[in-house]
Amino acid sequence: MLVVAHDAGGAEVVSSWLRRNPQCSCRIIVEGPAVSIFERKLGVIQLEPVADLERLVEESSQVLTGTSWGSDLEKQAIRLATRHNVKVVSFLDHWGNYPERFQLVGEQVLPDEIWVGDKYALEIAEETFKDTPVQLVDNPYLLDIQDEISSCKAKASAETDVRHLLYICEPVAAHAYKSSGREDTFDFTEFEAMSLFLTHLRKLDFEIGKIEVRIRLHPSEPFSKYDSYIGTESVQFPMVKSCDTTLVEDCAWSDWVVGMNSMALVVALMAGKEVFCCIPGHTRPTGLPHKGIKNFLEVGEIY
Repeated sequence: MLVVAHDAGGAEVVSSWLRRNPQCSCRIIVEGPAVSIFERKLGVIQLEPVADLERLVEESSQVLTGTSWGSDLEKQAIRLATRHNVKVVSFLDHWGNYPERFQLVGEQVLPDEIWVGDKYALEIAEETFKDTPVQLVDNPYLLDIQDEISSCKAKASAETDVRHLLYICEPVAAHAYKSSGREDTFDFTEFEAMSLFLTHLRKLDFEIGKIEVRIRLHPSEPFSKYDSYIGTESVQFPMVKSCDTTLVEDCAWSDWVVGMNSMALVVALMAGKEVFCCIPGHTRPTGLPHKGIKNFLEVGEIY
């Protein structure tokens, strides 16, 4: 089997699948955020060069891919597999923008089979890809997450009266530009969402020392991207960047988790946290069908 991945979401799912299927004999082509994710989960691995993609596809009995916004690598693998009559399966890691995940220079390139990890994704994928078989399988990434949540709960620290708030970042403008050539295609950017979040948080008027905010960057974002928000007088409360902690560890630390359309919000729900969306012009996530995600702008009315 040839395994191909680039973006973080798909890489998390596919690498977890490989770890849970050690009997699988495979070769691996990964780029971008996927490299560190595969190495973290699978240890020292041999990575094949992207330049050999067509040869490796042709030599394989099957191809397994993630899907990406930030790269066409998986789409190229799908097209090559189809061209060489090699079965290709793609694992969907999210619940939004399904058609765009298989668009390659204006052409839709679909795999022979699509794998999804839950009932929400199954329903959306079957409606979107009526002529492509869709198979429901256990989501290996979420199984790993559940194991880690159980471990973190066992190590939970004592409760305090300080409210811990985790803010999940996403590269919205980059996704918009990738799909349309414009950064404002989605009617908001990540910076507008961050400003809205901070504006409403200030309105909640927490006492000094009673709120701590940790922001967790998306794996594809530069670590300094939101530095202008940290340590400024306008923020008025402690805010730091997540560093050297896993998503589950950040969720375990938090009381509230706030974001836009990230998979991390689903992980926070699994961890039993109070989860909120904060999206300019929207009252709930546009890409997550899961129940239990509240509107952060209504927090003053709820609490």
